[in-house]
Amino acid sequence: MSERIVILGAGIAGLTACETVLKEAPGADVTLLSDEQDLPYLRPLLSKLGLSTFRRDSLAIHPADWYLSRGVQLLRGTKADRIDTEKKEVLLADGTGLPYDKCIYALGARCHVPPIPGRDLPGVACVRTIKDLQKIRRLLAPAKHAVVIGGGVIGLEFAWEIQKTGCEVTVLEALPHLMARVLDPESAEVLKERCKACGIAVRTGAETEKIEGADRAEAVTLAGGERFPADLVLLSCGIRANTEVALRSGLACGRGVLVDDHLRTSDPNVFAAGDCIQLDESALHAAEGRCSIDDTNPGLWTYAKETGELAGANAVRAPEEALTFRPGPEPVLLSALGTSLFAMGDVQGEDCCSDAPSGQPKALCPGAASGSSFDTQAPLFQVNPRGEEDLHHEKRFYRDGRLYGAVLIGDLSKMTAIKEELSS
Repeated sequence: MSERIVILGAGIAGLTACETVLKEAPGADVTLLSDEQDLPYLRPLLSKLGLSTFRRDSLAIHPADWYLSRGVQLLRGTKADRIDTEKKEVLLADGTGLPYDKCIYALGARCHVPPIPGRDLPGVACVRTIKDLQKIRRLLAPAKHAVVIGGGVIGLEFAWEIQKTGCEVTVLEALPHLMARVLDPESAEVLKERCKACGIAVRTGAETEKIEGADRAEAVTLAGGERFPADLVLLSCGIRANTEVALRSGLACGRGVLVDDHLRTSDPNVFAAGDCIQLDESALHAAEGRCSIDDTNPGLWTYAKETGELAGANAVRAPEEALTFRPGPEPVLLSALGTSLFAMGDVQGEDCCSDAPSGQPKALCPGAASGSSFDTQAPLFQVNPRGEEDLHHEKRFYRDGRLYGAVLIGDLSKMTAIKEELSS
């Protein structure tokens, strides 16, 4: 009898797990559940495709016959209620049971919606799915003023796409600078300047107090009283792992579904991958020195794909052949504002830099004039700073002579080499 694999979630983690199972165990009986009606698609492109030219069928990773030809049962518009780990059965919302030998939990995450008064008004939206994107397109048609709450990658990419439609856009970021999780203050300032040059207003350190409106959103007010008109308010405030099904199933959870370094959950027959997971103590110990314990799941496409591949392989392998997950720095890419940005590794460490690697250009402390001597006590330093005549920006960060973070804006030709050095 073929091994039965049931995969919950058809985002990139679930789909990659499916592809890996088919490769590792061609005879496996695979069922893939998606709570969306669309074919599995490239979610990162939601913020990268033009809002006015978006086509719903342009994001699908595989056509429908790809699943049919491989014997994959793709259940669209289907929600799992819980996993009966004793009977080894996934129970659907309608009461249907799907027996499994191994289950892969890849239910991803949802948008975090802060408790801002007015967040439920018509005209306020988040973006996580194609359905969300279509809602924004409808809201945008009559809009003249848009406010994006959140200055991360998704927020900035959508601000750029909205601005291109002719709508006035303001980005409000509560933290001191844009993309604060992955950028140092100086690089963030370069990005802020680029926003301004593109006609997008940015307020950092901006604490949103409320969204005003009678029957729909009309304005966003900050804690200090500053008010921004808004026909459209886009909330881009991070994500939260979807753990509800796991909790109902008795699986151990923290901020996410807890997994070991083989991506096995607290039940040996259930694996998990993607934005919904959190590494347990054993996996954190294995990852020591390669990633921040507070940021072991960066919520990035590459991380979801990598964990999906490993979970899929381990679900059909013998325990002694299981692959071990070794998380490391993940690249962050922004494509907006008429430019590109790459950031990877730790760019906000407090350790002092002892020296520049041999063969590297002489480093300058941030803000130091050209020709200044290298300050070995500076906690961070810059290599090949951007020129004054363009927006190309390169900044690298070292600890004890070893590269541990980098930011590129504009020219990304060194991205591959940096990724290899940071991952080594």
